[in-house]
Amino acid sequence: MKKFIIFILIIAITFSILAGCDNKPVNIIKPDDVSRGEISEGYYINKDMGFKIQVPIDYHVATDEELDTKFNITQYVEDEEVESFITYLAFFSKKSTEETEDNSHIMISIEDASKYGYTDKDTYIEYMAYDKSNIYKNIEGAQVTLSNQTNVWLGNRKFAHRTVTLDMEGLYVIFDMYAVIKNGYFLSIMIGAYSDEDLEYLRGYLDTFVFE
Repeated sequence: MKKFIIFILIIAITFSILAGCDNKPVNIIKPDDVSRGEISEGYYINKDMGFKIQVPIDYHVATDEELDTKFNITQYVEDEEVESFITYLAFFSKKSTEETEDNSHIMISIEDASKYGYTDKDTYIEYMAYDKSNIYKNIEGAQVTLSNQTNVWLGNRKFAHRTVTLDMEGLYVIFDMYAVIKNGYFLSIMIGAYSDEDLEYLRGYLDTFVFE
C-alpha cells in the first residue's frame, strides 16, 4: 500500500492544480514536439526546452519505457486530455524505479501552459500560488506542512518555488517544487526527498542548472 501511495503522490503533484483553476482559451506559440533530451558527459540536456542539469552521481536514470509506464496517470484520472499536456522528461532516483520506498529523486516534467490560461513568463508565479497541499491533507493520518511560495533563480531564470512536507506513519517525504514558463510550457522540477540529508544533496544539483 505504501508503494501505491508514493507513486500516487509523485504523479498527483504535477497536476493537482487542475481542481482549482479555470481553463481559459489562449493563443500561444510552443514547440510541436518536445524531446525527452539526452545524457551527455554527466548532464541531462534538453535542447527543445533550452536547459541542462547535472545528473546526481550514481543515481538511476529512468528509461523512456519507465517514464511511459511508471508515470502513466490515465488510470488515476477521468480527464482523457491530461496525457496530452503533461510530459515527463526525466527522472533521476537514488534506487531503481522498482524500489519505491525511501527512493529520493529529481523529476522533470512539462505541462501545456494554455491549459491554465497562462501565456508568458510573467504569469508563471500564479501556477505555484494555489494550495497544492489539499491532496495530501486528505490522506488519513498525514501531517502536512506547506511553505510560502517564493521566487528563486536557477541558472539565469527566475522560478517559483514551494515545498510540501508530508509526515505520516512509516513515511516522511519532502516535495521541493520549482516551476517556470518556457516556450508556452510549464517546466517543473520536483525533488522528492525522504530525509533532510537527501534534500540538501539534491538541492545542490540545482546549482548546476543552466538555461539557454
